[in-house]
Amino acid sequence: MGVPAERTSFESKPDLGLKMIRRAKAAGLPFGAVLCDSLYGRSSQFRYELHEEHLLYLADIPNNLRVYLEQPIVGLPVPQPGKKGRKPEQPQVLNNVRSYSVKQVGLAEDTYWLVYFLHDQDFSTLVLTPPGSASARRPPAGQ
Repeated sequence: MGVPAERTSFESKPDLGLKMIRRAKAAGLPFGAVLCDSLYGRSSQFRYELHEEHLLYLADIPNNLRVYLEQPIVGLPVPQPGKKGRKPEQPQVLNNVRSYSVKQVGLAEDTYWLVYFLHDQDFSTLVLTPPGSASARRPPAGQ
C-alpha cells in the first residue's frame, strides 16, 4: 500500500480533471462537451487548456469573476527615470483596459445573449438561457 509512484507530487482538481479528459479523448470516448462546476470554471488555466484542445465547454463561474471586454496588454511597466522606489515585479495591465465582474456584464443592458440547445444521446434537450429570462423550454419540433 502507499502512494502510487505517479502520484508523488500535488495536483489540483482542475489538473486531475484535465488528465481525465485527455485520457477519455485519447481512448476515443465520444462526448460533445465538457460541463463543469465553478471549482473548475474559476480556473483560467483549466479553461485555457480546454480551448487549446478545441473542446466545447460550459463552465459555471462565480459572478464576481473579473473579465475583460477588450484584450488587455499585460506585462511589467517600464520603470520611470528618476522615480524612486522598487521596480515593478508583478505583471499589470499596461493599456488601461478595464475589467468587469461577470455579474456586471450579465446585467448590462447591451449584453447580447445566445440560447444554446444541447442534445444528449436520447435527444432530450436542455435549453440554456440568460439569468432572469423566461424559464428553460423545449425547442419546437424538428430542431
